[in-house]
Amino acid sequence: MYFALPFSLMIYGEQYISSGLASLIFANMPIAVMLISCLFLALRLEKHQIFGLITAVISLCLILSNEMNIDGKDCLIGITCLGFAVAIHAIIYVLVQKYCDGIPVLTYNAMPSFAAAFLLFLVSIMFERIHINSFTWESMSAVAYLGVVASVGGIVAYFRLGQVSTPFQASICFLIFPLIAILISCYVSGEVFSKQSLLIMIPLFLGILLTKMPKRFFRTRA
Repeated sequence: MYFALPFSLMIYGEQYISSGLASLIFANMPIAVMLISCLFLALRLEKHQIFGLITAVISLCLILSNEMNIDGKDCLIGITCLGFAVAIHAIIYVLVQKYCDGIPVLTYNAMPSFAAAFLLFLVSIMFERIHINSFTWESMSAVAYLGVVASVGGIVAYFRLGQVSTPFQASICFLIFPLIAILISCYVSGEVFSKQSLLIMIPLFLGILLTKMPKRFFRTRA
């Protein structure tokens, strides 16, 4: 639930959608976490959070609909896979916040990572035909980067950031990496969003920011 399923869904789904669109879906992780927190942690939403939630959801739906019209029906497969991955990750993040308080970050990342690796190796041996001769330097480099930087470095850094800062500050990274992913996707593969989708990203990010802003922020401004 932490590594094996979400990451498998994420990588499988990115066969049908661009990395930029995938990162844009994952940018809504703070909203998913907030909704799951309402169920598991009895979190009460403020009026500005509800407004931000509605704005972000509508904006995301418009972007997905717009990109689906461009990329075709296969895009729906990728969007569905990424949607499930976000939901599963959100549930785990909330449960970690509830039950793993005080447990070292490396401990509760290393154990599920090892279990997921063992499980995926067994599944791959049973269902996949592995041809070592087809391995390339690019593919091995991508796997190494995914394991060392994206998984170990990225996930550990995020949970560590959550321990030394506020949840709002930690969640800002979900707004930054879609921009980086879109730029890299444009440079490497020439994939780019339509102008309509790029414009709709503005209310999407503003809506996500609203959901993470504490109520005292507006009181101070007033």
